[in-house]
Amino acid sequence: GDWSSDVCSSDLSAAVGFNGAASGSSLLVGQVAPNGTVTFTDGHLLPGSGRVADMMLNGGLLHLSTRAASTGGTGGQASGGMGLQTMDLNNGTFSKATGGLADDLDGMVWYNGDLVVGLRGGGQGVSGVQVFDPAQNAFVDGGVLGGLPSETIQALSRSTTSDVVYVGTAAGIGRWNGTLGRSEEHTSELQS
Repeated sequence: GDWSSDVCSSDLSAAVGFNGAASGSSLLVGQVAPNGTVTFTDGHLLPGSGRVADMMLNGGLLHLSTRAASTGGTGGQASGGMGLQTMDLNNGTFSKATGGLADDLDGMVWYNGDLVVGLRGGGQGVSGVQVFDPAQNAFVDGGVLGGLPSETIQALSRSTTSDVVYVGTAAGIGRWNGTLGRSEEHTSELQS
């Protein structure tokens, strides 16, 4: 297998995801010591066959965006992602966010207490973003971003000086102006 796209940690907790070619994903969860070393204390299997695309810690919760996993072998058919999964680190249970536009997801970034989650796009998927409210465990907004350099979103990053979320795609970088609030008027612009 390979590592997930992200290893995340906070002052107290850390998580690492492993993706198997056909077997889905497993997670290691542990504690961060004052010197920065991690002692892993728990292992978990992600429900279903999707793969971890990105992870974000939020207190005692671990949010996992998922993408399709290959069924193995050359030319294997891909199963769909499993949407945004939230694992309660206290009891090891998973819950899936409701109200999503699609289940094949990629990068995430924090934005005003919400998570902006990239829709993977490409193939039969849609390319855009969804806004997840952790308090509701639900997506509260989202939309397709027309005009991106590619339909395959691979990463998201938020500017520290403005309310812009940069959208990394397979063919370049676009941007979404988050100041538009929770309306359907999302923008994407090519960056030179």
